[in-house]
Amino acid sequence: MGVKFKIIILILVLLLAASLFIVYNIQSSKAVLEREYAFTREKLTRENQDLAVRLDNSLKEQERLQQRMNVIRADLERISSENEKLKGNYELASREREVLLVRLDSYKQLEENWNFLQQEGVSLKAEVEVLRKGKLNLESKLEELRQENKELSQRIKAAKERPSFAKKEERAEPVYSKKEATQILGEREIQSVDLPPIVVSPSSVDAKISLPASLDGKILNVNSEYNFTVIDLGLDEGLKEGMVFEVLRQGQLLGKIEVIEIRQEIAACDIIQAVTPFETGDIVRY
Repeated sequence: MGVKFKIIILILVLLLAASLFIVYNIQSSKAVLEREYAFTREKLTRENQDLAVRLDNSLKEQERLQQRMNVIRADLERISSENEKLKGNYELASREREVLLVRLDSYKQLEENWNFLQQEGVSLKAEVEVLRKGKLNLESKLEELRQENKELSQRIKAAKERPSFAKKEERAEPVYSKKEATQILGEREIQSVDLPPIVVSPSSVDAKISLPASLDGKILNVNSEYNFTVIDLGLDEGLKEGMVFEVLRQGQLLGKIEVIEIRQEIAACDIIQAVTPFETGDIVRY
């Protein structure tokens, strides 16, 4: 009994020692765990604070980046708008360039035409000067013809008064026929008409002393520049200087002309009155 009791006590002592050792280890572990927990908690707290600061900084950075992104988007929109405007301006400039090139070509053509016109103007001035001199020459010749006409009229008048007038020999002078006069004087560009010398013959003068009661003819040529016409009537029809003819067209009075020079079959007349311009073929009536 004593041995069993001792063994039991020994076992209990061992169990108590084991329990104490276990409790001690547990307490030691608890303390270690508490220290570790406190350290870990503090560490986690610091880390949490760091994370909070980082998060706050991240939010601020995100907000700043968002603002920068908004600015960049606005810049992109502005740049895109400016790009569209630049494209429109480029297209407009291209069209204007094409228009300017066309205008430049036209200006070059105009310059060439201008140079050509200047050259033409120089030649035209020379031609005008030649025509002016020709006109002056023709006016001088016309004045000479008028003077000769006056002298011939005076000579005819003096010849009529001479007793020996009827005994003078007939002088043949070249004359134009109506057909030749029409061919020579029918063109509008004629500047002057050189009429042949007056035919003076006793028979013609004696036969045409009295003026005809009425006389009709036609205009062969009109020279508006020198204000005279040529008609198909002459000495053969008994014309006299100073006779005034009416000019008619389809029965309507257009004006009047006065005989200034006479040939055998044609005569030159001054235009003394003209309601409308005369034309070749208009009727003249005395």
